[in-house]
Amino acid sequence: MKRNHLRIVESMKSTLDAEIRSRNEALRLKKKMEGDLNEMEIQLSHANRVAAEAQKNLRNTQAVLKVRSAKICMEECLTLHFQNARVLCHLVISVVSFTGYSDIRGQFSQDTGGPEGEGGRGGAQSKHVAG
Repeated sequence: MKRNHLRIVESMKSTLDAEIRSRNEALRLKKKMEGDLNEMEIQLSHANRVAAEAQKNLRNTQAVLKVRSAKICMEECLTLHFQNARVLCHLVISVVSFTGYSDIRGQFSQDTGGPEGEGGRGGAQSKHVAG
């Protein structure tokens, strides 16, 4: 019986040692996992800051693109307007040349240099008023 008790005590002792080792290993793994989790939370926070900055930059870039696109559209419209005005001027000059009104043609040709006189009126209007 004494031997049997000794075997049982030895068995319980080895089981207790195994449980203590398992518990210590579990605590070690728990601490490692908590450290890994903290590291992942730091990385997530950094990634979120980078993503927020990227979104801010995207919004700013989109705003700049919108302004530049509107400017290009305006410039295209102005270019087309001036091209049409130029064609119209040439058409008027052709009509005046064809009809033989040389005095009007001369006044109109002087006006194509830009606005002159007071109030932004062209030379033809100023000469017409004066003459």
